[in-house]
Amino acid sequence: MHSTFRSPARALPRRATRAVRPSHAISTLLGFLAASTVLALTAPPTPHAAAQDQAQVDLYDETVLHELHLDFDDADWERDLNPTDDVAADLTLDGVAYPTIGVRHKGRSTLNIDSPKKPFNLSLDAFVDGQEIDGYDIINLDNGYLDPSIIREALSYRIMRDHMPASRTAFARVHVNGEYLGLYTMVQQVDRSFLRDWYPSDGGDLFKAEPFSDDAFFQYRPTLAWEGETLLEYHRRYELKGPTRSAASGATAYGNLRDLTRVLDAPVSAGGVSDADFPDAIEEVLDVDGALWYLAAQNILANFDSYYFGHNYLLHRSDLDGRYRIIPWDLNLSMWGYPFFVFGPVAPDDLVRADPLIARNDDALPLISRVLSVPRYRADYLAHYRTLRDVGFAPERIQTQVSAYEDLIRVAAEEEPHSLHGFDLFLRNLRETVSIRSGSGFFSNRDVPGILDLTGRRYAWLREPGRDPGLREPDLRLIEHARAPEAPVHTDAVTVHAAFEGTDEPASVALFYVVNGAAPVELALRRDGDRWSTVIPAAPPRARVSYFLRAQLADGRSQFHPASNQTQPWRYRVAGIELPREPAGDLILNEL
Repeated sequence: MHSTFRSPARALPRRATRAVRPSHAISTLLGFLAASTVLALTAPPTPHAAAQDQAQVDLYDETVLHELHLDFDDADWERDLNPTDDVAADLTLDGVAYPTIGVRHKGRSTLNIDSPKKPFNLSLDAFVDGQEIDGYDIINLDNGYLDPSIIREALSYRIMRDHMPASRTAFARVHVNGEYLGLYTMVQQVDRSFLRDWYPSDGGDLFKAEPFSDDAFFQYRPTLAWEGETLLEYHRRYELKGPTRSAASGATAYGNLRDLTRVLDAPVSAGGVSDADFPDAIEEVLDVDGALWYLAAQNILANFDSYYFGHNYLLHRSDLDGRYRIIPWDLNLSMWGYPFFVFGPVAPDDLVRADPLIARNDDALPLISRVLSVPRYRADYLAHYRTLRDVGFAPERIQTQVSAYEDLIRVAAEEEPHSLHGFDLFLRNLRETVSIRSGSGFFSNRDVPGILDLTGRRYAWLREPGRDPGLREPDLRLIEHARAPEAPVHTDAVTVHAAFEGTDEPASVALFYVVNGAAPVELALRRDGDRWSTVIPAAPPRARVSYFLRAQLADGRSQFHPASNQTQPWRYRVAGIELPREPAGDLILNEL
């Protein structure tokens, strides 16, 4: 039930520097130092390197309104852009020059708008190998399509990141060929750099759950349903983004994805598992706890344009434990409701009262219906839902964040020459419902709920007596957590003690621990009076160990300690250095 996420403190921009490992040969080390000295004396600095030494700008600092300039050779740049081919342009970001990057349009329905303010994908290394900013080589520029407030995406990612892997964001004033185009949200790409930010390894398979064309959407929705043995059916629904790309590894990747859906949804006659065997089987192929966090976040934010509608998410299969993680994507319609209610009218009141367990009986969405049919998983889902409600979704937290965004981007929104909705709707939609009256088709004449109005009333409704009993916060507090030894060496087993107080006593307590990104291990704690304890076995030198507690109450509710168990588990590093068992060459460096 435990993923191998790193804490938010580890999810910082990566720099393009590498440490020299002590086990390298001395001759290699000396040669490297000599070559580095020659290069430093003879090679002129690139505009990127020289400027970064001065600027040191955090690409995704959401307290900064970035200034982003794109310069194309062709004055008619709009004619050249398309969603598939990179067009060369020079980028200047906050005064730092990045020559010859690749620019293309992104999205599908967003490209149909009658405005030059379309969404862009910037590929820094499309033409210049190794070019990047803060360790990132792709920048997504989202245009606020169907979001008059412009902040829905940034706010939603901000709430999620405290509890699960989610992209970083920032805002930018975008200029093209010297003219101000508009205000955009910069969104971190889910790629190998994202995986390195959040996980111990960036290896494995990464899928985007999206049909290959708009026309095929309703026929080939990627809901993780069992589609039979033929891999073609999975190719039609899921795009393999990487890191593997060869034909052989691609076939293996799609085969593994098919096996995930087999466990999740296939009948027993097709190799699926019975309800009795399902919990053990699904834990082998899916980070269930991470999936519960994801589903709870989409529901509480009314972001039904997600797995709930069968798209807009990614799947990463780790090369360390072979399990899949689900990653959020494309959140511009959160706190809006589309398209879960696409076939009927929807008003803000409908979203205020959206059931936390909606779709639990929808067999077309097995990640919801099959997983939440297990009482333990349903209890854990509601435990995470409570944490999201009482921390990230609390009115004072959202009010503070909305005000900070408004102060940051207000002038840029007011000065937009190609605003999709207008400055008046921007100001009003932060707080109140507005109507989108422009455009044609389904998206015309639609009411878009005000962010503060919707979230405030939804928070109050979710806390009303009479909601699902699982949403009632247990009266159970952790008053002691101790680990001995605090700094273990590789021969030390680690004893963990815990004590609780409150009117709700635990019926049982379990500890989940992970070593170096391997599969999680569950240990039962023994009770001795008011204290609970268990022992984590000794781990290898330099191993990274993370763990958290899960308390089970007699009435079926569960509670996690720490509450944000995925991003803020307790951690320790095993002391000691593991020397190579065999020399790597004639001479090795074994002490530095």
